[in-house]
Amino acid sequence: PAYRDYTAVEADAAGQDFIWTPVPGIAERFVSPSGTHEAPYTNWTTAATSLVAVLEAASAGEVIWVTNATYDLNEPLIVDKAVTLQSACGAAVTILRGSGAAGVLQVQNANAVIAGFTIEQGRENAGTGAGVQLNEGYVHDCILRDNEGQAVVMSNSPAARLANCLIVNNTAAVGGEGVMINCTVSSNVQSDVSAALVYNSIVDGTITAPEIRFTL
Repeated sequence: PAYRDYTAVEADAAGQDFIWTPVPGIAERFVSPSGTHEAPYTNWTTAATSLVAVLEAASAGEVIWVTNATYDLNEPLIVDKAVTLQSACGAAVTILRGSGAAGVLQVQNANAVIAGFTIEQGRENAGTGAGVQLNEGYVHDCILRDNEGQAVVMSNSPAARLANCLIVNNTAAVGGEGVMINCTVSSNVQSDVSAALVYNSIVDGTITAPEIRFTL
């Protein structure tokens, strides 16, 4: 036929958005003092210079790579997403340094992972950890040193996990509950440890835990 009535089709299409927007995929993000700080921070060239900014940009399941440097924090760094915050070069050269007035790091997600940092110069505030307040999440292969107060305070959640860490030269060591595995606690003013489980660790203070295994 010479004519078709498209009125109904045009009416259906009115006001509809036909632009396809793909779902954002899982990404790696990067932090470096020499980055250009261009969101979304997905390579070393455009890396974020701020840990706070990259955490705000990250989505669950992503890995945030942090290059070797000292990162001065004026307030606690809060990790409340299921992300991995991973140093690129290890704890000896990648330092999270507190202001001396509050804690350094708060971990608040059961699937958050913090790996390979030195955490130093925090101050315990209202019972929170001077180095790490570990409510939920996994902190491993870190050095906690020179913090004023408990280096780590863990909540009573089984998802609060501390492993392969060196805890040294703090006012106090580890408090609260949670799980501590393969850690060395030494040369603190008070090296006492309290947790739900202490496994395969070396502690030169008193351990208070319902379960203690293979620990000196």
